[in-house]
Amino acid sequence: MTLKKYRKIYLFPVIVLGLLTILEVSVVIYLLTALGAEGPLAEITKTILDFWTFFWPCLFIVEIIIYCVIRKKPLNRLWVLLHTWFTLGAFFLMWIVFALISLSYEHLEDKSWITTISIFRRLFFWFLVIVGHIFFILTIVKAFQKQSIETNEAPGLLDEFVG
Repeated sequence: MTLKKYRKIYLFPVIVLGLLTILEVSVVIYLLTALGAEGPLAEITKTILDFWTFFWPCLFIVEIIIYCVIRKKPLNRLWVLLHTWFTLGAFFLMWIVFALISLSYEHLEDKSWITTISIFRRLFFWFLVIVGHIFFILTIVKAFQKQSIETNEAPGLLDEFVG
């Protein structure tokens, strides 16, 4: 197995993120059609249609499109991996971890820990999202940065007027 075979494996998390996003949008659309928008189910439909339900999947789809556009340009693959893993962590892995933490504290009589965990979960979520998207922005900047062509020739007489 050669390294060349695995040169595009850094896009795997982007593909997983795209598939999970498509799954999420499909579930929302299914729920909207199954529940309808009449009577008491209208409140549930309104909750499902909130801004964040469609904002994040749309943002992920735009990110996938941007990665498809810049895939042929020289990228820092570590930045791509960091962006996608931080984002996957914020949207999928974090929920599993905090669900397990909540289950472990469920038997306690004092429920004051719920507020603390909720605040920590929100802070941790936004930390992961911001750090991940910093790497996304760095990737975009590097992809559209002009590549300098280095030559070993001595500068010519008129080179200062070119460019």
